[in-house]
Amino acid sequence: MILIALSIVVLVLCSRYRQNPTTGRRTGVTVTTIITAILSFFELISVVTLGILNGLFGSDAFRELIWDAIASGDFDYEGFATATEAVDFAITMLTTGLIVAIVFCVLISAFGIVASVIGFRAIADKALTTAAAQNTAAQQQAYAMPNYQNNNPSYQGGYGYQNNAQQHYQSNYNNYYGQPQQNYQAPAQNTTVPTSQPANNNVNATTAQSNEWYCVCGSKNPAGQKFCSNCGTANPNISK
Repeated sequence: MILIALSIVVLVLCSRYRQNPTTGRRTGVTVTTIITAILSFFELISVVTLGILNGLFGSDAFRELIWDAIASGDFDYEGFATATEAVDFAITMLTTGLIVAIVFCVLISAFGIVASVIGFRAIADKALTTAAAQNTAAQQQAYAMPNYQNNNPSYQGGYGYQNNAQQHYQSNYNNYYGQPQQNYQAPAQNTTVPTSQPANNNVNATTAQSNEWYCVCGSKNPAGQKFCSNCGTANPNISK
């Protein structure tokens, strides 16, 4: 049964190797074919051995051995009419079983031999060997191209996936949190404008208060008034 399974594997590998020849498939065909050929050889040895045993069991020498066993009482022929009938039945059963085993082994070995021949022919095909080498070289060159490395982050030392995940997270963070932050800063800048105006008014008021003047008579007058409201003296801070 192992030989049958290996023979099927050889045929399948040969079919795939012919459709798309590569160095790896050629190696697989070579290994399985060699194993199948070895098992087929041992199966042929089994066929030869069974054939020899069948010839011995059907010979007169074996028949005499059975007669000797009957005479010594080692072989009981009860259930048979005569001892001759018992001997013939025993020899017939043995030879029939051996013949069935021989036929079965012959079929298995033949299937293994056919698969081995197909496998060795595929291995010996120079056109397939050349095509396999070219296809393998083309595949290796394609894997080594920079575009393949860029398109396959998992090929770049295992860090491509982490870089892409980090970039994706940063992009989402900017999309969701970057715009609201700008909107928040804009109103903050607008609110600073009104708050600055009262500050200017306070400064102006303070300046206006500091510019008030006192007359010699002791009266307090506004900054823009030219003459004292009490005695009429001119404002000394205003030039004529």
